[in-house]
This record gives sequence, C-alpha cells and structure tokens, in this order.
Amino acid sequence: MYAINQLSDAAFQTTTLQMPDGSTGTLNLYYRASTPRWFFDFLHPALPQGGPLGDGLVTYPNLLRPWQNLVPFGFACVTLNGQDPVGVQDFINGYATLYILDETDVLTVEAQVFQNVLAAARLAAGGA
Repeated sequence: MYAINQLSDAAFQTTTLQMPDGSTGTLNLYYRASTPRWFFDFLHPALPQGGPLGDGLVTYPNLLRPWQNLVPFGFACVTLNGQDPVGVQDFINGYATLYILDETDVLTVEAQVFQNVLAAARLAAGGA
C-alpha cells in the first residue's frame, strides 16, 4: 500500500498512476463546493466503461471493491477521524489520504474488514 502524494487542493486534478501490476490508470478528482465533497473517476483499460465515473469519494477500505475480480489492485481513502473528505484542502492538510492497494492489500482488506473467508484462505496459503 502506498500513498498517492501528488494530490493538491485544486478543485479539478488529473493524475496518471502506475498501478502495482505495471498498468497505468488515470485518476480524476474534482471538488464540488456546492455539495461540499470530492468526486472521482478512475479510468483503466481493464474496467468496464473505463471504470468508476463521478463517484463520491468516501472513506472506504477499497473503492474499487466492485471490480476486485477484474483488477488486482484497489484504492483506500482514509481520514483522520473516519469521516468523508469534504474540504477542498483535505489532501494537502493531512486530513485525507488516498492509497493504492496491491493484490495482497486487497486480500487483506477482504479478509479482515469484510470477513471474506476465501480471501483469508488465499492469504494463509501464501498471499496473492
């Protein structure tokens, strides 16, 4: 698991990310002051219709969980108090952090957070 450090307080930002499997994806973050909250797109060639588009960014252990059978990676959004990131400066003031999860991280989240016994068995058998 590693933090995506190139985020700013710009209301719209695009970042090309090297994923743990060697592929690349594009993360778009955009802030809507009228809501107020962050939204995201993640475009990747292995995901249907490119991936999630316009999803609200929430504190969650794997934002790509619906696609876990298609890609061996994920994203976690973590905040200092467990609430959703709703401030435009949340990524630069240390309140919120986005992490890229590798295959072992995804299995760990599945086993520990979602009590997925198949993921736990794969981890016990030596990982991903």
